[in-house]
Amino acid sequence: MFAFFKKILGGHKAIGAVKSDTPSVNVSVEREPFAEGFNLEDIEQESRSRLEAMSVQMPGGDYFSLLEKLQSAISEKRYSDAAEAAHLSITPLRDWLSDPRGHGERLHLRIPALQQGGTMMALTGDTEGLSKVIDLTRKFDHLEPYRSDAEKHIKSVELFERIRQLVMSKPGVLQNKVKAELDEQDGRHIGNLISWLVKAGEISRVQSGKTYALSMAEFPSNSVETDLIEQGAPSPSPALPKRDTSPDLQRFLNQTYRFVALDVETANRQHSSICQVGLAMVATNGDIETISILVDPEQGFESFNVNLHGIDETTVKGAPSFEEVLQLLRPFLERHVLVQHSNFDKQAFNAAGKYYGVPELRATWVDSVQIARKAWPELKGNGGHGLASLKTHLDLKFEHHDAEEDARAAAEVVLLAETVTGEDFSELAKPRKQKYQTSVAVSGNQNGPLYGHVACFTGQLAMSRVEAATFAAGAGITIKTGVSKKVTLLIVGDQDISTLAGHDKSSKHRRAEELQREGHEIRILGETEFLMLIAID
Repeated sequence: MFAFFKKILGGHKAIGAVKSDTPSVNVSVEREPFAEGFNLEDIEQESRSRLEAMSVQMPGGDYFSLLEKLQSAISEKRYSDAAEAAHLSITPLRDWLSDPRGHGERLHLRIPALQQGGTMMALTGDTEGLSKVIDLTRKFDHLEPYRSDAEKHIKSVELFERIRQLVMSKPGVLQNKVKAELDEQDGRHIGNLISWLVKAGEISRVQSGKTYALSMAEFPSNSVETDLIEQGAPSPSPALPKRDTSPDLQRFLNQTYRFVALDVETANRQHSSICQVGLAMVATNGDIETISILVDPEQGFESFNVNLHGIDETTVKGAPSFEEVLQLLRPFLERHVLVQHSNFDKQAFNAAGKYYGVPELRATWVDSVQIARKAWPELKGNGGHGLASLKTHLDLKFEHHDAEEDARAAAEVVLLAETVTGEDFSELAKPRKQKYQTSVAVSGNQNGPLYGHVACFTGQLAMSRVEAATFAAGAGITIKTGVSKKVTLLIVGDQDISTLAGHDKSSKHRRAEELQREGHEIRILGETEFLMLIAID
């Protein structure tokens, strides 16, 4: 899929062999409280050591290597390997969630077996693994929202097999007729299952009018090799060589920026039909890096859209689906503030996520149209604040209706607005009546040196809370909007006495001190100490 990154080559790095399931072992990793005269290097080293120990000593082996194996296997279409990794992750996950650690000590786990891993197990017929997933959702109340998905995966095992049998018995059957043939009501779900069978190399499809004609593939891929051989299918063709992740891609995904501008193009009038994603990453010095990702919308193209952006079925042939692109980019996007020009891009991301049945992107979105209105109010009724008008007014150089170019333009609009007004973009994005600093919740970068820490801000910081949260998340710190027993760091800025209701400290500050007295490990830092901790000069 990475051939569709204009400036990045390569693919996911293959992860080593999965460790076997082992008996449950409860492991408690004690954490020393911060000393009064704490050393920042000691905190960083303590975080690395603690998290490494928690991961390695997790019951059943290294859970995180299984997660990486699942993700890389899906990207490389090795679906049997992906299903195996999802299955093997269930037991250590159950034991880990049962482990009575202190508040804030448990890692922020992503649960692959409940999401794409469930689809992989359904595709390969792993009903045993899916039953374990359902048991998991019943044992832990906070996993209850996943139960319906788990039950849907169980049903998908049967549906995958029925689709195979239908296509085998009726070569050339039209995709839009499959729902009726199977007497099923959820046509979108049937379409998603067909797409997975196509990706797995079991079924081939050829465009026939506005739909596709389906037939069994002559040489199925090795992603479901074992199951197919057991069913007497032809032997699969040799596997493609594994691809290494390029250094550029790793740098891009692990870098932290002030903000990221995002733009999309769609194949038709449906918001969910994303066929191109453009990103413009803005560094602290104002430099902009851009990238374009072509996406197979797995929907038809309409002539109006094709004439607008020039992308059609041929352009995206072999490109990844939105589901695959989102899986790759989600951690990066969710720890950055996302700039869009109008609300269309967020709506498109949400619609595409719903189309594929995956969770919405949990990110903070900022509208550069609102920012432009504050910077150049004279354009109201005089061309407006759309990109085409701003291109003329600000003498911007870009090719409209190319997602990469439009993302860059949105980033440039924000930077120019900051220059014109002298205000930070997060302040410009506030509603006019909002006087307090905007607070955001951001997940920490799992590769950051401080991953595992949870922080909260109180008071007025020299930089905006949005920027502070972004750079803290880049260092691995998860940011919350309130103080709880999970918080390990409280960052205190200047306080406005008029907002403290007669107190000399904020309610968050008082709550943190109360937790300290109760024995919870929470460190209260000034802004200077915080900036040193995350290595910002």
